[in-house]
Amino acid sequence: SEGATLTIEPGVIVKFINPGLKLFGTIKANGTTDKPIVFTDYNDKKYAGEIFGSIASPQAGAWSGIWFLESSTDSVLDNIIIRYAGSRTRPFRTGATYSDAAVGAGIRVDNTSIILRNSTIEHNLFTGVLLTNSPNTVIENSTFQNHLEHDNSYTTLAGPTELRNIALYIDSSNPRVEDSAFQNNLTGIYIVNNSQPASLVGGPIIENNNFFNNSRPIWVQSSYPEFSNNQIEGNQWDGIVVKGLKLNRDYTLGGGPASPAGGSVFINYDEIPFWSIVVPEGIILTIEPGTIIKSVYSTSGLIIEGTLIAML
Repeated sequence: SEGATLTIEPGVIVKFINPGLKLFGTIKANGTTDKPIVFTDYNDKKYAGEIFGSIASPQAGAWSGIWFLESSTDSVLDNIIIRYAGSRTRPFRTGATYSDAAVGAGIRVDNTSIILRNSTIEHNLFTGVLLTNSPNTVIENSTFQNHLEHDNSYTTLAGPTELRNIALYIDSSNPRVEDSAFQNNLTGIYIVNNSQPASLVGGPIIENNNFFNNSRPIWVQSSYPEFSNNQIEGNQWDGIVVKGLKLNRDYTLGGGPASPAGGSVFINYDEIPFWSIVVPEGIILTIEPGTIIKSVYSTSGLIIEGTLIAML
């Protein structure tokens, strides 16, 4: 409840048959390296063995995940493991419609912020972590992996079908994501609608992360993230996919050694003619030295009505 705090001690294992945790108040889950706190499917025999004599295997979407609501403040998840969550068929029933609750995510943060660090988010249905209108979430030194399963019948969230397996989904939010690993996901990070909320200045900060063996490591749509020193190697697309970027503020493309090529690779992805990157009058687009921009469609490109600064 709002104003209450749930404290979970190191080494605790929480198994779910089908519900989840809905946070109006605060959770302090501080595990340790030797004693992480685990949230998982009751069929997950890796932690605490069998219960109820279960012989079934764990599966993505077996429970609903952890949902932080607007009244929840100051929550910390440190050295935790979240596995096999993200059910859309077992919604939180109190105070939410089915469609509101049906977003598959291991952790869902709505209109508030959390601290997530030193943790592992894996094997969740659709999304590992979903941030919506979250202004100050901090994610650091964590691993997002094995988000490869989804419900084909669910099409509400933005993005084409191939984006339904997302490790970290950032919607209208301004988190700092650093020193983390994204591996074996269809999409590592999906960033959308960051340009909309007037209350947010700048964009998400994505720095010092490692992306390996994902189909698409980072997908950016109508957003203005800042990239710095991310390593992107061994993915199907070794670059940052940019779609529908019509600038409404000065912006810089670049951000360090994103690929073996020695510079950030941005993949210009949009079949709408001359739409992918648009620089209106009065706006400055700066492209840093060493940056590589590749276009997927013959009709995509850049329209410069404002100013382009691209210098060695």
